[in-house]
Amino acid sequence: MKKALWFLFSLKGRVSRVPFVVFILTCLGVIYISRFMEASDDLSMLPILTTLMVIILLIWPIFSVMTKRLHDISKRSLWALPVALSPAILILFSIFYTMMGFLNPYPENEWLLSSPPFLFLGYIGVIIVTLALLPGTKGPNRFGPSPKEKTVPIAATFE
Repeated sequence: MKKALWFLFSLKGRVSRVPFVVFILTCLGVIYISRFMEASDDLSMLPILTTLMVIILLIWPIFSVMTKRLHDISKRSLWALPVALSPAILILFSIFYTMMGFLNPYPENEWLLSSPPFLFLGYIGVIIVTLALLPGTKGPNRFGPSPKEKTVPIAATFE
């Protein structure tokens, strides 16, 4: 239990590539599934609100895990902030462009309304793939011992 809490909420330590990739894919899957809830006529905004709530709940764990991954490659945690907030920004872009689609006087330019969210998602994808592909610093660095070493004291993280 302590290890799970450390993984999801602590900003100290390092995480290697495999747990990072599994976590990010799981988060993206949960967000993707939440977008396809069935809505009745009375609750047409329910899928968007549910997705937004899921994203709000995942912002800190995404930031935390990304921070530890950045620590593994000897980078500061500030680089994780725009990426952690990106799902919320992506949803806001989607809502804005969907609303603009209803007001669009030029339906032949519909592709313009759908491209910014995809461009933003591509930008975030490049960052996540880059973090997933970069190898960690060998041995200990200023953020702690290597995650491949079995001597990482998890209990000391929350002291």
